[in-house]
Amino acid sequence: MKALYLIITMIFVLEGYLPAQKVVIREDIQGWTERVSFGNYNQPVQLNETQATIRLTGCSVSPTCSAEGTGSAGCVVVRAYCGIVELPELPSVSSVSFRIGSISSGKSVKLQRKAGQKWVDVATLSAISSPARDFTIEVNSNEPTTLRLSSANSNLYLFDIVVTDTPTQQDGVLAARLASTH
Repeated sequence: MKALYLIITMIFVLEGYLPAQKVVIREDIQGWTERVSFGNYNQPVQLNETQATIRLTGCSVSPTCSAEGTGSAGCVVVRAYCGIVELPELPSVSSVSFRIGSISSGKSVKLQRKAGQKWVDVATLSAISSPARDFTIEVNSNEPTTLRLSSANSNLYLFDIVVTDTPTQQDGVLAARLASTH
């Protein structure tokens, strides 16, 4: 049965009925509450049909700041050494992408995953500079996952957050129902 599901899922992906990855979080910061001072804030975000929270520690938010390069308007300023952007726990994560910039070159920040009560490094995003650029990290976690950006060595400008996940069996059933109606 599992093999049949995989074959059907692959056919749906190849035929375009089922995305190879589905977007779970897509935030461009433009609709966020403005926070002019560095502080600790909770930002509500929409995850499918549920509300979740992105936790900001040592950050400020400008929904209208402009990016040089590929970043969209709106950013979180992650304060050097103490700034943290913690994403909500997700059932699983395929990849995460950030659009990040800095005033000067050669800056870095760590992507970390919560493991019990500790945070474990997943990747170091380095060579952050101006203009802002995209960083995509394959996480490939099939279990509940909480991720965060932490330990920036300079103030950084976070413009966009995109988290994807692989389709579930329920998505495959929905795609099969959609395909059968066409």
